[in-house]
Amino acid sequence: MASESADVVEDMAIIAGVIPVDLTIEERRASLSDMAKRYGPAAAPVARVDERLIAGPGGPLSLRIYHPVSQRPGARIMVQFHGGGWALGGPSTYELQSRAICAASETVLVDLDYRLAPEHKFPAAIDDCMAALRWSLEFAGDLGLPDDRAIVVGDSAGGYLAALVCQMAPALVAGQVLIYPVLTVGRGNDRSSRRSLGSGEYFLTFDAITNAEYEFFEGVGVKGADGPSPLLADAHVLATLPPTLIILAGMDPLVDEGLEYAERLRLAGAPVRQLVEEGAIHGFVLFSGAITAGMKCFAEIGAFVRNC
Repeated sequence: MASESADVVEDMAIIAGVIPVDLTIEERRASLSDMAKRYGPAAAPVARVDERLIAGPGGPLSLRIYHPVSQRPGARIMVQFHGGGWALGGPSTYELQSRAICAASETVLVDLDYRLAPEHKFPAAIDDCMAALRWSLEFAGDLGLPDDRAIVVGDSAGGYLAALVCQMAPALVAGQVLIYPVLTVGRGNDRSSRRSLGSGEYFLTFDAITNAEYEFFEGVGVKGADGPSPLLADAHVLATLPPTLIILAGMDPLVDEGLEYAERLRLAGAPVRQLVEEGAIHGFVLFSGAITAGMKCFAEIGAFVRNC
């Protein structure tokens, strides 16, 4: 493991552990928020940040909207679905990452505060993401931006949400950015990287992955089964997908499924660019203030978005 990643994991163990699953849900949410602020990048400049409430399928949804200092002509609006195992995270936790992506991409970024597990089970988050995507396209039109398609971005569990949304509504998506995404449910536990890299040495643990899956899917008929896994989509579905950027960490329990998804997209004829930071851990983009490999990913995202 690269020295920066090792230093961060060691520091996390001293400060707050690696968010053990036996903490209360409130403690786990606070822990991720503290880590994102402690190890996140410096606050990138944006023109302004707006808060907006919109009608959602389960009640009002909160959005945080980042406007770039310099809006690139013709740029498509971005919609971000945050990570955190479907149970942690939110716009406040992800503020530094959101600012960095907005600044690098030179376009408006809408960050969704979707309903979290375990209070809200699948498919609540998916429904919220679809509502936010459709609203964002209407909002783009109000801003004079292209209103036919958006770019979706998600990391970890948010990458799962982004990948599913893209498969469900490819006509509304011009590109997808998947950052160390969760791409399988249930059967994904059989992939070797989840076991070999999930002991706790590399931040994300196997137990945390399975616990997140339990909290999100328990009682809705997919626990222990294939479930709605983006990786297992039919080839004809994958062939309809827009350009994809997949950013992976070499020391991440989720790396195998990310590599496999990139290959399945290629075989289906969908355009895909794959970036693997070999010595990095899961979360390295969120923690890019301490793990500098994460900083170059913002430039990669910006370049990808400019070509969508």
